[in-house]
Amino acid sequence: MDKIRRNFTTFRTTPFSTVQTKHDYFIELVDYYPRLKDWYLTAEPETWQWLVDNVQKNWTCLEVGGHVGETALLLSQIGARTISFEPNKVSAEMFRNNIEYNQNIGNGDYLNIELVTRPIGQYDGIAAEKLYFAGKDDQAGETYGEFNFLTLDRFVRSRDDIMWVSLIFSDADGWDYDVVLGAEFVVNKFRPYIILEVNYAWGWRGHNAEQVYNWAELHDYECKFLDASMPTNILFIPMPLD
Repeated sequence: MDKIRRNFTTFRTTPFSTVQTKHDYFIELVDYYPRLKDWYLTAEPETWQWLVDNVQKNWTCLEVGGHVGETALLLSQIGARTISFEPNKVSAEMFRNNIEYNQNIGNGDYLNIELVTRPIGQYDGIAAEKLYFAGKDDQAGETYGEFNFLTLDRFVRSRDDIMWVSLIFSDADGWDYDVVLGAEFVVNKFRPYIILEVNYAWGWRGHNAEQVYNWAELHDYECKFLDASMPTNILFIPMPLD
């Protein structure tokens, strides 16, 4: 399988200075789904640029839908601690292989990445549901079964080593609204930035974009579209609370 490399550049000011310095990042994937090769190389440029422009070294990021590790690799290079949730066993193995490869080529140690192989939802516990597992065509990817769900609230409350949450990044193929519904404690306590992907899979869960806008207004978040046609990601920006 051909190696995939994607490069990113940003300019940032240093602490206590107005001087901008250039920062270059790259990720390399050696284990991935071949039919998604073009997607890995070009997808969601506005979203990825927002990450390299805004994520800070002291951030803790919760990534729901870790896929093959591409986003975790980038966040880790920037210096952020990243906890990725990926319940698809095939994707999770690819995730581990890509982390190991990047460690071996000296592209960082990636010790600030943690992989959790549990699905994230609105409620905790075992439920008969449908998840979408990448790597097949859209119809074949619909996977039915009993899954042991976890909420972000329960996960964060159970971890004494998570002192703050700065970003929730969800690409959970239809479960993204469920992710934030199960993160009420995290959202209210930490006021993280949130990125949710909106695509056709939301219909599986009976959700729509209007519900998300109402949720954002209720929780004092401003919405901004990223990559409006690729599909859309919505960036939720926490507003100052009175």
